[in-house]
Amino acid sequence: MSATANPNNFVYTARPRLPVVGEGVIASGWLLTIGLMLALALIQLGAAPGVLLGRLGVLGVGAISVIGHVVAAIMFFPDSPWVAIGLLLIDATVLLCLLSIGRNARLATG
Repeated sequence: MSATANPNNFVYTARPRLPVVGEGVIASGWLLTIGLMLALALIQLGAAPGVLLGRLGVLGVGAISVIGHVVAAIMFFPDSPWVAIGLLLIDATVLLCLLSIGRNARLATG
């Protein structure tokens, strides 16, 4: 047998490079974040007709959404205070409207 002979018939097959762990973590984390924002948006979109109907559970979803937006507006305050103040005024108006709808719905059922 010669030294150049291949007794086991091994043939090298090139494989695609596995993604780097850091790239995978960044990409999957971002997709998870987008998916969560989308899920919340779908819940809020579904809650909008319930607000018009005065459903108490849906009003809670709306209040939680507004409170989350208040937190986001407060975090946005150092960058642009006038925009943040405007958003906070809109949030306060919406929250008062939700509370008024809830009070009227509770009075109508009880």
